[in-house]
Amino acid sequence: MKKKKKKKKKKKMRRRRRRRRRRRRRRRRRRRRRRRRRRRRRRRRRRRRRRRKRRRRRRRR
Repeated sequence: MKKKKKKKKKKKMRRRRRRRRRRRRRRRRRRRRRRRRRRRRRRRRRRRRRRRKRRRRRRRR
């Protein structure tokens, strides 16, 4: 009986491409902001609080 020769699979090496990144420098301009003061009228609201009764459960063993 003749032995069958196994074919070896050749692995292809993948080439890695290097990408060069170009950095762009942005110039930032500073803007001066003018603040305007606004007068606000405050309204007082009355809040009603509701109390909820909690029930306690006792466990019996």
